[in-house]
Amino acid sequence: MGERTGISWTNHTWNPWLGCTKVSPGCKHCYMFDYMRRVGRDPETVVRSKPGTFNAPLKWKENAHTIGSHPMPLCDECYSMDEIDDVTPQYVFTCSLSDFFHEDADPWRDEAWEIIRQTPHLTYQILTKRPERIATHLPKTCFNCGCNPDGVPGDYWLDPDEGPWPNVWLGTSVENQIYAEKRIPQLVNVPAVVHFLSCEPLLGPIDFETSKITYTDTKTTIALFGLLSDIEWVIVGGESGPHFREMNPDWASGIKNQCRSAGVPFFYKQGSARFPEADTMLDGREWHEMPR
Repeated sequence: MGERTGISWTNHTWNPWLGCTKVSPGCKHCYMFDYMRRVGRDPETVVRSKPGTFNAPLKWKENAHTIGSHPMPLCDECYSMDEIDDVTPQYVFTCSLSDFFHEDADPWRDEAWEIIRQTPHLTYQILTKRPERIATHLPKTCFNCGCNPDGVPGDYWLDPDEGPWPNVWLGTSVENQIYAEKRIPQLVNVPAVVHFLSCEPLLGPIDFETSKITYTDTKTTIALFGLLSDIEWVIVGGESGPHFREMNPDWASGIKNQCRSAGVPFFYKQGSARFPEADTMLDGREWHEMPR
C-alpha cells in the first residue's frame, strides 16, 4: 500500500508536489535538496507531481481493514449519519519532499485536501515549517459530504460544532528554542485531532515548561504557560548526512523528561551521525510512543 518509507514514525509517504525553499536553520542540510539534485531536478522549484503520484492515496483504500467506529464532523448538508467505520491505523507522512503549506503549492492544495477527504481510513501527518499559513489554507469543504456552499477556507474546520478533520494531524518543525516559541503558538492556533512537533534536526536545548508566549492574530489570543499544553506528540532526532551538526543527547533527554511530565507521547527517532539509523537508544531504551 502506497510508497513505503524508512521513516520510523510513519508507514508511507505521499508527495503531491516536490521542491521547497529554506526558511530556518533546520533546513540547512535538508536531504530533499541533495535528493532532487541527484535526480536532475531544481530543488527550489516547487512542481506538481505526476497524476499517478498526486492521486495515489485514492488507490490505497482497498487495503484498509475495518476494526471499529469513529465519530465524524457533520454539516447541515450531511445525512444523519454520525459514525463511519474506522480502520487499522495507516500513517501517511505528507510532503516529505516539500512543505504542504508552501505558497507555490497554493494552486493545487484544494485538490490534495479533497483526496485526503476521500480517504478517511488514512491518517495524514502534515508537518510544516510554515505554520503561520495553516489557518488561511485549510480545506473549504465539509469532511463528511464534501459540500462547499461558501468556499471559505476553514469554515467547517474551525466551527466548534464540527471540528477539525479527523484524519489529519498537524505538526511543525522546531529545531531550537527560537522556533519553538515562534511556531508552536501558530500551530495550536488551529484546531487539530493531533498537534505534533518534530524537533529534528535538534540544534539546541528546548525549554517548553517555563516559556510564556502570547500570540495574537485577527481572531484569537493564546497565552501559553508551557508550550506543551496543547501538543499531543513530540518527535526528536539528530541530523544525518555527511555535514551533520552534533546533537547533545542531554538536549533530547531534556525534551523527553518534559514530555513525560506533561503526559505527551515521546518518539525518539535517532541520534546525530552520518548514518544514525543504528543510534535509536536514549537513556538506555527506545522511545516509540504514539498518540492514541
